[in-house]
Amino acid sequence: MVGENDCEESKGSTALTPAQIQRMKNNREKALQLRKARIANIANAEKAVCQKEVNAISRPRDTGAGFFAEEDDTDLLAAEERPIVSTPAPLFSGDRPICIECKEEFNDSYLQTHFDFQVCDGCRDNDGAHALISRTDAKKEYLLKDCDFDKREPPLKFVLRKNPHNMHGSMKLYLRLQVENRALEIFGTEETIEEMKEQREEAQLKRKKKAFDKKIKALKMEVRSSLYRKKDSTHTHVFGPETYDENNDIYVKTCATCSHKVEFEKM
Repeated sequence: MVGENDCEESKGSTALTPAQIQRMKNNREKALQLRKARIANIANAEKAVCQKEVNAISRPRDTGAGFFAEEDDTDLLAAEERPIVSTPAPLFSGDRPICIECKEEFNDSYLQTHFDFQVCDGCRDNDGAHALISRTDAKKEYLLKDCDFDKREPPLKFVLRKNPHNMHGSMKLYLRLQVENRALEIFGTEETIEEMKEQREEAQLKRKKKAFDKKIKALKMEVRSSLYRKKDSTHTHVFGPETYDENNDIYVKTCATCSHKVEFEKM
């Protein structure tokens, strides 16, 4: 009897609860997914090594915003120097981000990777809501300073692209929507931004007009000074003794330097 009771107690102690069974099933599924991901990473790495000598040149796309966008969205590194980046393990349902446009879950996207912006690739609008803007244009259009990009928390994320105006340089591109939000955080409303832009344009016009008036004034002074010099350099006649012309009944005197004659009468 004692042995039978011990067996029953041991069986009861080893029985698993439904929660433990479900946890074991989830762990098994995660292990299988991670194993598949590692296999895929190894295959991608081998493929990249085999194609290392192939230099794929992508055709740049003119965005019309002062910069060229690469079709494959690669970095500035050359094909030979690009490190092999392993893809992250797939996310399980519940851990995946939700697209703010279509409200659907997604594993990864360009905007999520580079700008931490939860929009899937299917809803990405390159020429509209999700367009990129250069740092110079953003500072001019939204009146931002360098510290507003780098120092203010959180710093705005960016991607590097080739600068079409400097073949040896690069330029930083930001997500326009995030730049607009940063400007609203600083200035409050769009009306305030427009008013400040108008004030800045008026101040710039005043400075230009002041500089133009200064140049005109300097030009006038230069013209006047040249006239003064011309007047000072005019010839001064030195007349000799006067002579009387009996035939015409006039008096004549001649300059001793230039032989200029002056005729006059005496009352």
